[in-house]
Amino acid sequence: MKNFRTYGTVLIGIINICLFVLLSYRWFIVKSPSSHEIRYEDYLNLSLVLLQSILAALAIGLAVLAFVGYNAIKEAAEKRAEEAADRLVRHYLTLERSSESAGSEGAGSTTAPVNRPETVAKEGDQL
Repeated sequence: MKNFRTYGTVLIGIINICLFVLLSYRWFIVKSPSSHEIRYEDYLNLSLVLLQSILAALAIGLAVLAFVGYNAIKEAAEKRAEEAADRLVRHYLTLERSSESAGSEGAGSTTAPVNRPETVAKEGDQL
């Protein structure tokens, strides 16, 4: 995930530098036409097409980031669930071993104390 963020940051930086160079070239070197050569309707149409293109690129980028975020959350949830299940299994195995050893050593006591799973889970774990 950190590599994705690093590559994304570098990519955005390169795009920003390219846009800066392109716009600087357009404003300072290329002679722009006078305002009488472009009709207002054409200017408005070009502006709206540019805005539409920017919004489309933003929507595509947001969709990609949502997909990556969903996968990251899914992987983290699976890892946490596996850790919690492993912890519970280890706890029950130790309970079983201790009850077997207590049953073989002490003839008078036939029942071993049983801990509930709620006491094993860490605070904040939600199964």
